[in-house]
Amino acid sequence: MSECANTGLKTLGENGNKSRNNDVLSRLNRIDVLNYASKIWEGQEPTAQPIASETVRIINEANEKAPSFFWGKSRKWILSGLFYLLGRRIGMAKTQKQIARCLDTNETTVRDSYREWLGHFPEFWPETTAHLKERHSKRGKTPSNPHSKQMAKFL
Repeated sequence: MSECANTGLKTLGENGNKSRNNDVLSRLNRIDVLNYASKIWEGQEPTAQPIASETVRIINEANEKAPSFFWGKSRKWILSGLFYLLGRRIGMAKTQKQIARCLDTNETTVRDSYREWLGHFPEFWPETTAHLKERHSKRGKTPSNPHSKQMAKFL
């Protein structure tokens, strides 16, 4: 069994919208999300399905709160950070390298994505924020912005 299942994913932009449309799901549909999640959590359907559902929920809610967050972002960028954070949340974490390979992107994309998700929408990640604050307090540091890149780099 390969590290990443071949699910016949569409290439980026095949069903995309070239305009500056705030409707993220016009560029990224539920089937795409499930396909990407199934590719990352190959053979773990009980994991892939809830992660895909939660990903769609978060994208919709984030789009309501801050539609400009998605401007200029690719599907892979949007999903890579969410998958990384949600995998950690449910105890089925994948490394940045594993996610990057499965999404045919790079680790920097995954890292930048999850850091931006943490910074722009901390309310979606209370457990991660608490974990980062705890790690910083053990190091004797108290950053003014707990959602800064300095905090996120310790994740």
